[in-house]
Amino acid sequence: MKNTILIILIFTALTAFAQENIGFGFKAGVTISSPTTEIASGYTNNNELNLKTGVSYLFGGYIDLIKTENIIISPELYFNKKTTSLEYKYSYGSTVSKTTGDFSADYLVFGLEGKYFFNSKTYLPYLIAEPRLSFYLGDNIDNTNTTIPLSMQNYISERYKKIGFGLNAGIGIKFVKKTNVDFFLEALYCPDFYYSYDDNAYKAKNTGFEFKFGIGF
Repeated sequence: MKNTILIILIFTALTAFAQENIGFGFKAGVTISSPTTEIASGYTNNNELNLKTGVSYLFGGYIDLIKTENIIISPELYFNKKTTSLEYKYSYGSTVSKTTGDFSADYLVFGLEGKYFFNSKTYLPYLIAEPRLSFYLGDNIDNTNTTIPLSMQNYISERYKKIGFGLNAGIGIKFVKKTNVDFFLEALYCPDFYYSYDDNAYKAKNTGFEFKFGIGF
């Protein structure tokens, strides 16, 4: 949590600096999470775990630190909620128990977005490549068909990886205006290069998409 607070303070200071020296802006949008799971070999005979695609939201801001005719480098910081619906089955002989519920995990994401622009008269299309760090903030479990004890909820929370590395890659369109305000849209493919959850028996890794609308100054 101390690292998260420090990042927020640094970004706030940089944004204040950007108002006088460089461009800045804000983004919001939709995040689509498509997690995949792995089950350790000793658990595969009696356990089945399925995680479904979830849709949630994100929002944050950015600053344009480096600008050339075709390239812009922009650090950005944004909140990202990742959601999934879980279905877990455990079989013992002829007895099968089933647990379902909605899971979400909250992240503060710091990315270094590189944009390459193609010239156009009415709009500017661009390519995006962005390495990012995701800082785990917390998780939530809702709408379960069985009661999950608090001790188990705490156990699950402790098995989330606190810092992870990923990549955003995609395309964007910046609409050219005569004013100093810019509008843009971005569509990104967002794989994680780490297991966001790992308790030795089960591992989960997220691959998703982000669709953002932004305004820049």
